[in-house]
Amino acid sequence: MLLDLKTHSTLPWLIGGDINEIFYNLEKRGGPAKPQSVLDRFQEALEDCELFNLGYKGEDFTWWNGRDGAQSAEERLDRFCATTELPTLFPEAIVYHVDEDLSDHLPILLRTSPTGGTRKKVLQNVLS
Repeated sequence: MLLDLKTHSTLPWLIGGDINEIFYNLEKRGGPAKPQSVLDRFQEALEDCELFNLGYKGEDFTWWNGRDGAQSAEERLDRFCATTELPTLFPEAIVYHVDEDLSDHLPILLRTSPTGGTRKKVLQNVLS
């Protein structure tokens, strides 16, 4: 699907949200490891679309399965990826994993410029 979208425009683009996939098994804690072939296909799809992961600040994992003990699993399923033009267009862009218990996923926030406020204030402004 990403490759099809790429063919429709040469403009810079950004994708974000619940991508529902991880890059590396280090992006998960608990549960079985993902097969390397699945991880490779996801990485290759982003490379073919010339998209790169924007990184993040905050909690390492954005999703939790809601179970405790040996049944618990956490993964970094939510992220922002962009074409290489984004740092030029928004040199101060930062992705935050916001520590809020709103669902089984942490909210993620892409801040493109300094706000001078705390993450909670930023989230409140976004949600208002």
